[in-house]
Amino acid sequence: MEAYDFYLRGRYFWNQLSAVTTKRAMEYYARATEHDPEYALAWSGMADAYSGSPINADQSPSRFGHAPAMHFSCDRLRPSLPEVQTSLGIIQILARLGLGGC
Repeated sequence: MEAYDFYLRGRYFWNQLSAVTTKRAMEYYARATEHDPEYALAWSGMADAYSGSPINADQSPSRFGHAPAMHFSCDRLRPSLPEVQTSLGIIQILARLGLGGC
């Protein structure tokens, strides 16, 4: 239950799409994965936060390189979750735009 709470808090901050809130979202996702390393939703949230950070958080596109690894973690755990599939789609779109690679 604690991991789910941290995940929801991460989604709340990530949906605000700013530099400060993206960083807070990553912190909450990390706390969720510390509580439950097998929690695919938290890994998916982390992938989303990393893949969007060059746009939402004014981070270097090199930060995008972490997103595929985060996605691999969530895909390995629960490949059929819609959130996991959405994370992969985001990563692929940004890779096609030249903001990173899968």
